[in-house]
Amino acid sequence: MPFAASVRPVPSRYAGIMKTPASPLLPDARALTLGQTLSMDGDRRGSRLRCLSGQVWITQPGDAMDHLLAAGRDFIITRPGRVVVQALTHHALLAA
Repeated sequence: MPFAASVRPVPSRYAGIMKTPASPLLPDARALTLGQTLSMDGDRRGSRLRCLSGQVWITQPGDAMDHLLAAGRDFIITRPGRVVVQALTHHALLAA
């Protein structure tokens, strides 16, 4: 499911990685800068978010825990509603 928010496009240094057919990464990726947030609405249960670089903080409705993802880590959305992702580093790249 594509991102619902508009954020900066993927930096050109990642363009080759994102378009490589053999790459396990999804083409729908977003670059975030420190403190920038991305909100995703709807029922996205079962969707996987992958932090490709940097670190992000993820929160979802009804979940008392905050989730911190470092580069190379995944998070599976388990609740319906708005999921918010915030960059904790100067540059973070997130794929969904």
